[in-house]
Amino acid sequence: VYSRITGYYRPVQNWNDGKLQEYANRVEAQKNRELDNVEEIKSRAELRDDCKKYIEESIKDAFVKRLAERANAMTIGNPLDNPDMGPLVSESHMNRVLSYIQTGIDEGATLVCGGTRYLENGCEKGYYIRPTVFDDCTEDMTIVKEEIFGPVVTIQTFQTEEEAIEKANDTIYGLAGAVFTADGARALRVIRELRAGITWINCYNACYNEAPWGGYKRSGIGRELGIHGLEEYQEIKQININLNPGVVGWYEH
Repeated sequence: VYSRITGYYRPVQNWNDGKLQEYANRVEAQKNRELDNVEEIKSRAELRDDCKKYIEESIKDAFVKRLAERANAMTIGNPLDNPDMGPLVSESHMNRVLSYIQTGIDEGATLVCGGTRYLENGCEKGYYIRPTVFDDCTEDMTIVKEEIFGPVVTIQTFQTEEEAIEKANDTIYGLAGAVFTADGARALRVIRELRAGITWINCYNACYNEAPWGGYKRSGIGRELGIHGLEEYQEIKQININLNPGVVGWYEH
């Protein structure tokens, strides 16, 4: 089976034409399988994976404020206790994420919340990091260009549709991306232009076994799930049958 998913830094765009709090809720519903119905968004938000967020400039300050409030309200702890966020997989993984966070600070990004190891409520022996939000990020920053694989979000702004698309596609990865907007025509225009193999409109990280899963660019080869996933387990054979005497094909003449 020649199918592989590699990098997956995901761009998420938020436009100033809908319900800001609802967008803030949905955009952080990372890997939460309880959020299939967007009308039943729960307060359990998960900043589990690095994600690039592009916010329309006119709503950026209000959005970042609410995003930080949600991040600070998240519960952290033993996964068996059903918290909003559990630990990273190892000490080396945790140190790598903390190193990225320090790099973001050194390169001029504004640390809005988080950014440190979590050592409370019995988590002293685990590898926990507080949900982290960076504002005032630029495309040349390390935390924007590289995958962190930790609970870190970077915030950038845009003014036009063209700028939003250009920034979202300015990455070597292309697994997934999302657009949040109340304008249906805009949503379809932008989603078609995103160079990502998995995309969502007004939701995030909803997964279905019947839908193909895989990315563009350096985010993998082939597809998992769905009919396309089954094709990865098959071999294609060409069969040529000559029903007429004589030479056929390229050598016919």
